[in-house]
Amino acid sequence: MNVWKSITVLLISFSISNAAHAAEGIDGKRIIGFRVGTVFNSNKLDNAFGRGSELELHFVEGLGTWYGIDISLSSHSFGDSKLPEKDIQYSNQGEILELQIYSLSAAISTYYKLSDKISATAGSGVGLYAITLIRPIGIIEQRLTDYQPGVHGSLGLLYRLTQGGVFMNFNAKYHYISSGGKNNIHHPLRFYTGEKKIGFFQICAGITLFTG
Repeated sequence: MNVWKSITVLLISFSISNAAHAAEGIDGKRIIGFRVGTVFNSNKLDNAFGRGSELELHFVEGLGTWYGIDISLSSHSFGDSKLPEKDIQYSNQGEILELQIYSLSAAISTYYKLSDKISATAGSGVGLYAITLIRPIGIIEQRLTDYQPGVHGSLGLLYRLTQGGVFMNFNAKYHYISSGGKNNIHHPLRFYTGEKKIGFFQICAGITLFTG
């Protein structure tokens, strides 16, 4: 949890700086975009699965000169299990299982203009995570989904591509989520890692459009 505390302190400092130095407001603007990239894990989740892919859609409603509400819908794909003994315990057939996490999150995002073309962003918030274990059965898939709460923090850069409000977006985000209650197959993260809480990072790039 020390990582999350460090992120919180950083975001508070960033917000104070924005309040004093924001040069171009986002008040009343709507910001939409998409990002693609990679996810990588920490501790026992890395042993159970590994690095994967990331797809994220996000929308920001500007509420003030330097801050807004950020809603994100994300798909975190961790790929196939690396623990065949756990796969056998789950399915009794030995199929290789796949982990997919979907998240719906809300955050307070802050914006700070560094130059005419570059702005920095930071945010923190909460989310609902659908932790899904996928079992292939012939040409179909069986899915077990466990819903858990979590928190996240992010840092990013925006690079202006056009005067019309199109930006290249680079973003790093850390998620810290619950793995569920009892250590059984109904809680996939807890079942594969034995941990009560799990953290993972996403690194993405994409296109963001400022409107309004």
